[in-house]
Amino acid sequence: MISQRFMMRSAMLRSAGRSAVRNVILPAQLKSSSRTLHASLSSAAKVLDLPSTTARDVRHISKDCIWAVEKYLEAKEAGWKAARRELLKLRRTPVGPHISIQFVNYDILWFQIHEMLAIERGGDEQVEDEIDAYSPLVPGKNRLTATMSIQIPDVQVRDRLLRQWVGIENTISLQFGGEVVVAENIHDEIDRISPGGKTSAIHFLAWNLSDEQVDKILNIDSVSVQIAHDKYDQGQQLSLPLLESIKAQIQQLRNA
Repeated sequence: MISQRFMMRSAMLRSAGRSAVRNVILPAQLKSSSRTLHASLSSAAKVLDLPSTTARDVRHISKDCIWAVEKYLEAKEAGWKAARRELLKLRRTPVGPHISIQFVNYDILWFQIHEMLAIERGGDEQVEDEIDAYSPLVPGKNRLTATMSIQIPDVQVRDRLLRQWVGIENTISLQFGGEVVVAENIHDEIDRISPGGKTSAIHFLAWNLSDEQVDKILNIDSVSVQIAHDKYDQGQQLSLPLLESIKAQIQQLRNA
C-alpha cells in the first residue's frame, strides 16, 4: 500500500517545479552546511532559508516537521515557490537524450510532501501516509538517493523504448576517483515491468557508500553518472554546482 502510494506520488510530482520558518537553533556546522547548499540558489530564491536550515533532524522526516497547509502556502508565495523550482533544477542532471537523474535531499522531499498536503487536504492521516511514502528516499551520510525519469514526449516512441529498456534501473552507477558504485533499487518489491512488457518511466535509486568512498567524493571535483544498458549506454559528469550541493548535503548529515 505504501509502495503504491509512493509510486503514485512521485509520478505526479516528477515534472513539477513548485513549492517559513521555524525558530529552531541548530549547531553552527549544520547551519553552515545547509547554507552552502542554499548559496547555490539565485538571490530571487533566497527570500527564506531552505527547510533543512531550520529542521531539527535532517536524517528523518517526521510529523513534527510538517507545517500547516496555510503556513506552507504563505511561505511558498513569500519565496519558496522560486526556491523549490531552482532547487529541483540544481539537483537534476540529464544522462543522454531521454533520461534525467534527480538527486534527492531533505528539502526536495519536504517540499513534495507539503505540495501533496496542499493539493489533497487530507489532514493527519494523509501526513502519516506521505511520510511513510517518502521516507525511503531520505538520504544518509553514506547514502545518496535519486529518482530516474524517462522522458519521451512521443507516445509511440516512448512505448517502444520502454519495452527495449527493461532492466535499465539495474545498470546505473556513480563513478569517481576509480570507484564504481552501482545503484540499488528503492522499493524493489514493486514489479517494474508492466503486463505489456514495458519498464516503468520512473525508478527510485540509492547508492550506498563506504566512509572511504564518501571521503573521495568530498575531495574531488569530478563525479559522473553512467547508464550501461545495452540499449541505452550514456554517461554524464555532474555539474560543479550539483556536486557542491551533494557535498554540502553529506557534510550536513555527518554533522547532524
